[in-house]
Amino acid sequence: MGSSPMTTDRWQVLKPIRNLIIDMDGVLYRGTSALPGVNEFLDFLSDASIRFMLATNNSTRRPDQYRDRLASMGINVDRLRPDDMITSSVAAAQYLREHFPPPRSVYCVGEEGLEAAISGAGYSVSADNASVVVAGLDRQLTYDKLKTAGLLIRDGASFVATNPDPVYPTQEGLVPGAGTVAVAMEAAGGVKPVVVGKPETYIFALCLNRLGASPDNTAVLGDGLLTDVEGGRRANMTTILILTGVSTLQDMQDGDVCPDLHVEDLPALVAGWRSVLFPSNGTPISGIGRR
Repeated sequence: MGSSPMTTDRWQVLKPIRNLIIDMDGVLYRGTSALPGVNEFLDFLSDASIRFMLATNNSTRRPDQYRDRLASMGINVDRLRPDDMITSSVAAAQYLREHFPPPRSVYCVGEEGLEAAISGAGYSVSADNASVVVAGLDRQLTYDKLKTAGLLIRDGASFVATNPDPVYPTQEGLVPGAGTVAVAMEAAGGVKPVVVGKPETYIFALCLNRLGASPDNTAVLGDGLLTDVEGGRRANMTTILILTGVSTLQDMQDGDVCPDLHVEDLPALVAGWRSVLFPSNGTPISGIGRR
């Protein structure tokens, strides 16, 4: 279990961290509103020369659409490069390229972000002669889509899922996620999918590769015990649970998945992290400073 908020030395776990993999939903924003302290948090990462990747299990948008969405909430994206963001759709497309090279047909049950990633990787997005079925969040899910996916899988098509999240946070509350869609398709097709998103390690390996980082100096920051924290643990990285999204303090106390550190919100994380990286005289420790 994470340390008590009053334990002054609990922040020492962050001292060696030079890279950060950050979830978005429930961490940087919730629904259509930025969470408090987001820009100050990004400024701190720059001050401390901590490189970061944004990694989300949400498969519905393209990375450029996410960038625009962050900007629309007033989040500073000036330092955010295209390769600084990985969605579970991007991870799925990369997985297909490695295991089922194009050209071939892929049937997608999902939204624009998934179809764009798959087609952009050189595949025909179609049910005709599809040898792979990919499941993502689909808010226009129909019986016919499930039937088509199930028949293809039972006929021998490989089955890949972007992520197993049963729900995700919105301003209305927790609503059905891609995992709900994948479970329905598993029931229809009789086969469990290969999952590329969190908590599986595939998406984390992609992040580490883009960062040029190693697990020993990289942390995962997320709001989900069963996705971000469990995935970071499997990938041998430091894990930080933030209590502004899916998982609660009670979930942490009652469950078997324990983060290395838990924080109430981004301002608390910045204050604690700053306390171990910057001495009281304001001088950064060796090797740390604005990029």
